[in-house]
Amino acid sequence: HNTELALKELKRANACVPTNITAKDLVDGHREKTLALLWSIIFGFQLSGILDLDKIRFEILHLRKSLRVRVRLGDENAKKGMKFLTDLKSRSPIANPEKDFEGEHIVLLKEWAQLVTAHYNVQVENWTVSWCDGRGLCYLVHHYQPALIGYSDILQDTTVTSMSCTAALDDSLEFSYGNTGVDKGEYAALLDNEMKNFKLLLNKVQELGGVPILINPSDMSNTIPDEKVTLTFIGYLSARLLDISREIKAARTIQLAWRKYFAVKREQLLKVKYQTRK
Repeated sequence: HNTELALKELKRANACVPTNITAKDLVDGHREKTLALLWSIIFGFQLSGILDLDKIRFEILHLRKSLRVRVRLGDENAKKGMKFLTDLKSRSPIANPEKDFEGEHIVLLKEWAQLVTAHYNVQVENWTVSWCDGRGLCYLVHHYQPALIGYSDILQDTTVTSMSCTAALDDSLEFSYGNTGVDKGEYAALLDNEMKNFKLLLNKVQELGGVPILINPSDMSNTIPDEKVTLTFIGYLSARLLDISREIKAARTIQLAWRKYFAVKREQLLKVKYQTRK
């Protein structure tokens, strides 16, 4: 009874308690589920304490508008990113490999990360291999602080971008480094680019301040990153970026309004041009 009551209260407090853990598992001494529960308590309360959900919700609305405007302006990366997000939503429900990571703050954090990276055609599906080449993390910083990490500073040729479109970019057993169809020299160069991306990221995050350096390049590149570490790092990074973005909120609002105006004018000109040809 006591254990069941404790689990109920933890879930009510928004701790990320895996749904497959029951009071009977704990009473019976199930080692893996007990450890998972302990991590979930630490992990859940930590993230929920640093993330402002209202701020993330507001930012998600802004990112959706921003992405749509970039698509209307003909931005190819934005078009591909939008298509990826649309396809992702239309997929048939499958077993969720990240079922242990539940809770509104994690769902919102993931949507925020997906929307930001979609602007640059970086496909984020999970908290593991989607981040293993450093590009996605660099773009999170670039989107809010372009003076800190420039677009051209981020190296695009990585083991992830070199894979065929049919490669498994998830954290399943089908995902395997080395199956890229390139020679050893080229593969080593791709890995070196990933390490440079992470080095750039960590140096700039230190300049940014307020974000604990929880990740290590050697634990991210050429392997399957630990989802708990990656998620927690992105949580801290999100909180910091959104906090300082308030200083440039007015500029972003004006910029988005101008892009909308330009997109409408562009569509009108194209319409006139098309009608003239007819």
